[in-house]
Amino acid sequence: MQDQSSRTIHDAVPAAPTEREVKLATLAHLCGLAASFTPMLATVVPVVIYLTQREQSEFVAAQAREAVNFQLNMLFLLCAATILTLVLVGWLMLPILIIGQIVMAVIAALEVSQGRSYRYPWIVRIIH
Repeated sequence: MQDQSSRTIHDAVPAAPTEREVKLATLAHLCGLAASFTPMLATVVPVVIYLTQREQSEFVAAQAREAVNFQLNMLFLLCAATILTLVLVGWLMLPILIIGQIVMAVIAALEVSQGRSYRYPWIVRIIH
């Protein structure tokens, strides 16, 4: 067992992500922008990134997992809003959700492009 006093600062601070890791993580979040046109792309690409990178990079894996969780939450909410169009409430919810999805994906991509981790607020994390 390692004594606390023998630890260095390098043990406590994770290494900064590489340029390649930042690009992959940013791509995982930017796929959310395609959700309006091709909803499956918004979820499938981050899943592929997660599955191919989870052993190589914790940063990429965590960001891809976060993107997948966000897209799954949005898919559920958009389905609920679509059903609620039958009682007119959905017509108000749909544009708000779509705009929110785009804005949140851009915010996440900008944050991750700076090499910082991002966690979407107010979502249920289905994949841990």
